[in-house]
Amino acid sequence: MNVHISNVFNIVQPNVGFFFESIRHRINLAFILRIRDNISNEHFRSMELQGQIIECVESKCLLFLGSPIVKGLQSLTSRGLFLSDIPIHDATRQVIIFNEKKTLNE
Repeated sequence: MNVHISNVFNIVQPNVGFFFESIRHRINLAFILRIRDNISNEHFRSMELQGQIIECVESKCLLFLGSPIVKGLQSLTSRGLFLSDIPIHDATRQVIIFNEKKTLNE
């Protein structure tokens, strides 16, 4: 695709630009990336992803491992996503399930 990451995402947190060394020195921090509004899929515009950066030394690259920041099941499905799209090990999944159970009991 040959598209620079800054054409698709903005870094919300931490306050750092898309420079390899700048990000590499902050890999122990939680990152929040926001998908830019100029992407073609309207479901994902302005979606925020929270996660961490992992350095892959062998391939000299950085990997972002994250999940969407959502407030509930409706917020997730309005983006065209499903609970099964969230990894089992991610706490976001449990938070959504807990909130849905709580809503049903009220």
